[in-house]
Amino acid sequence: MLNAPYGSIISDIREDPYSGKNSLQTFIDRLRAEWGLMRDDPTCLGGAYFPWLCSATGDNPWGWVVWAEDNDWGVVTADLLPKPYFWAMRVLFSPVAFPERLVWRKGDTMLRFEVTNHYNAIDLRDCTFRTQMDAGCGAGRDWRDIPLSCPPGGTCTVEIPIWSESARQWLEGGSPCVVRCHLLDPSGFRPITADIMVVPEEMVGKIRTELLIGPDAV
Repeated sequence: MLNAPYGSIISDIREDPYSGKNSLQTFIDRLRAEWGLMRDDPTCLGGAYFPWLCSATGDNPWGWVVWAEDNDWGVVTADLLPKPYFWAMRVLFSPVAFPERLVWRKGDTMLRFEVTNHYNAIDLRDCTFRTQMDAGCGAGRDWRDIPLSCPPGGTCTVEIPIWSESARQWLEGGSPCVVRCHLLDPSGFRPITADIMVVPEEMVGKIRTELLIGPDAV
């Protein structure tokens, strides 16, 4: 721990109050950084997120949450309803992570990116990699399974053909589209569904990334 890049077991870094981030984005950025250290730093013994469940009131474990600092940290409410933070955590803790954005260049018929298999004993060839794509931000109802092979702990290049004609036309017209990626493990459980925004090269730098909140959002 003395040689680790962070100074304590819990790295308490305060967010700049003028950053414009909401609490969910702050949660995602913080957890992504700390979980990255736990995965990649050989000096880290491990870690856990706490608490999982919000406290309830009185003697009723299924009652409403007590609004206090020590009671509402959980990603699941006292009556077991997942908060938005739960879904963000599920994506960040997934054994396979997908990029949030890819650049598409004129003439490309494939989307390529790298993924790392963080499973301990499952090769991705035994999983199902299912894709959906359509024009704009919709994923459409059609889907296609893509072969994928990567040993536990390994890194591989994923190649997704742009099989949707409407998505291809949308990109050629200079507009971004979304490719939805589902991963199903050998038992059929789906640890992650990830939406990848595919941006035409000429649009890079022109798309706003900040989240507009409030009555004055335009």
